[in-house]
Amino acid sequence: MKSNGKANEYPKRLLSSIVDGDYLPQIGLSVWSRRLLSLVYCSSLAQEGSSFPRLIQQTSLPEAFLRTSLEELASEGLIDVTKSDSPQTPNVFRMRSLGRDAIKVVFSGGVFDIIHPGHIYTLKKSRELGDVLIISVARDTTVLKMKGRRPLNAELKRREMVSSIEFVDLAILGSESNLFETVLKVRPDIISLGYDQKHDEGTLRREAERNGLKIQVIRLGSPIPDLKSSNLVENHDILHEI
Repeated sequence: MKSNGKANEYPKRLLSSIVDGDYLPQIGLSVWSRRLLSLVYCSSLAQEGSSFPRLIQQTSLPEAFLRTSLEELASEGLIDVTKSDSPQTPNVFRMRSLGRDAIKVVFSGGVFDIIHPGHIYTLKKSRELGDVLIISVARDTTVLKMKGRRPLNAELKRREMVSSIEFVDLAILGSESNLFETVLKVRPDIISLGYDQKHDEGTLRREAERNGLKIQVIRLGSPIPDLKSSNLVENHDILHEI
């Protein structure tokens, strides 16, 4: 994730779910604890530290409340605090394995060359499966291998577009060699597949088990199965049917 203004936008999806309550699996942590853990997790995955000023900016929480919440998470062994020796350098919060186990991470991927309603439906349904949705955006070289042509939009632009979607908490670039390298990096609880993605559920489960991961693989449906980016490229008239 780029460390510009765009990188700071993904937490808003986490915070919006506090209001609507749609995405809250039932375990013992408070709503804010789950959200803070999710923020720390996304920052860790994006290789950005979660500092106190950054979390204030991301959440707009009162400083005293945020400080108390973070202290509680640290005391429960859910996050680590790397304390700075300098007053000018803020403390950094990182996820511990216990904290990671307390949230449900959903992982999905795709090319996302032309974002259309089918993508939005799939991303929304994927996000509803857990606390955090991580999206792997296919590299340009991967698209060329898969489709025999380069994508219309370069990988960084496609990642930027996916990052702007409300239901996506973090978009990352995928591996240039194989899908499972990215899966091992994210270590999700759930892999969600689009209705027409060619990955085999059984193969993904067996590969996860072989790598010591226990992952649920869920194939999603679609209310508009004929709508695909490749079809849009070949036939612009489809847009008029949406």
